[in-house]
Amino acid sequence: MLGLYFNSFLTGEPAWSPRPTAYPLYPRSGNWDDSYKKIEVCKASIRSMAPLPIGKIILNIHGSEQFEKEVQEIKHFTQHVFPSAEILYRNSRPSTVVEWQTDLTVAEKFFGKYTPVICAYNHDHIFVDYSPKPFINLIESIFTKDKSEPHFLYYSHFPEMFSIANNPQATREAFLSLSPTGEWFGDLSTGPLNSLITHAPGVIHSYFVTNSIGLGYIWENAVCSSNYIPRPDWSSVKFPNTIFKCILPRREFFRHFDGYGHVSITSNGMSLDLSNCHTTVSPASIYSNTQIDNQKIHNIIDFYYKKYFEVTTIAIRNSMYFAMRSGSLWFGRSEIESALTTFLNAYITVDAEIFDWPSEIVYKIRQGLTNRVLSSSSRQLNEAWGDILFNRTDLFRKPEESLLTRLIRRINRFRN
Repeated sequence: MLGLYFNSFLTGEPAWSPRPTAYPLYPRSGNWDDSYKKIEVCKASIRSMAPLPIGKIILNIHGSEQFEKEVQEIKHFTQHVFPSAEILYRNSRPSTVVEWQTDLTVAEKFFGKYTPVICAYNHDHIFVDYSPKPFINLIESIFTKDKSEPHFLYYSHFPEMFSIANNPQATREAFLSLSPTGEWFGDLSTGPLNSLITHAPGVIHSYFVTNSIGLGYIWENAVCSSNYIPRPDWSSVKFPNTIFKCILPRREFFRHFDGYGHVSITSNGMSLDLSNCHTTVSPASIYSNTQIDNQKIHNIIDFYYKKYFEVTTIAIRNSMYFAMRSGSLWFGRSEIESALTTFLNAYITVDAEIFDWPSEIVYKIRQGLTNRVLSSSSRQLNEAWGDILFNRTDLFRKPEESLLTRLIRRINRFRN
């Protein structure tokens, strides 16, 4: 059984304002209608978790005064989605360290000390995996080994997690930039379901699975410079002397509703449409129980190819970006091969076991996908190059230099 600890501030306003430079936007027609209100996005998020074995739920939802009635409907909606779950609803959200610590006393009594809990500090992370089993199996393997030690499984922002796992430079910058006094341990070891286990100093993101021990560990070690703390990754919260044992999965479980514009890739469809945010299409549905043939194998390969391109391009882009910043010229073939190996293990190997595919079919799918990815690698590299050149202007930025000086400096570094 899983718990859900859901904390958010909601209004009846649109989920976002049109900001083309900040996020890849949905709907792309530019029609900001009522279906994209934050409350509707919240409902989509809760609805998407219906396949998961969630038995206890805490809803800490604070709504603006004019939308209070709509926000309270979330409780009834959640009861409809999880009719067997025990739900504790409060029309407020903790916003200070003392309030979080007080709330965690209630949460530990409600969930139990060792129950894995999906912790959500925002309303817009949607479960998108076509099978709940990999996520459930990964949680069970993590939280049954050493129950007394705090663990944190990041379940969303997968392109970023994948990039961090596959780019040591990105890992150091992502974590150490927020904790200058911290030490990077550098032990990326293979864990369950081909996940990566890392020790990240000084920072915790707001989308993780942990238990009451982990939640207590966060707020016992938080150092805050503000009285307003709506979530643990707030800018005024620091963990200067704290080490978090974090698991970075190599498979996408949840997706941030409005995309990953803050990591620049804007054309790979990472944002979601509420009308189709949880697909029922899967390799198993393509395979079905009928006799397999070459056309079905081709369709399965096509499914995986689209998924591969969608979830790995940011990691490949980041490798190129960091190489260029260091002054070297990098062409990307080896990183594509590395990303492909990771994808094959996390998706096809895991799916083959879940769906009980014959070994000869698995071999054909793996080989077919490998050939297609490598033969079309220029498409992925072109997108990554285009994103670097047109969106990552910090590659050339030094405040004391003119644009011409920056360009000449980069050309000379490549020549050398």
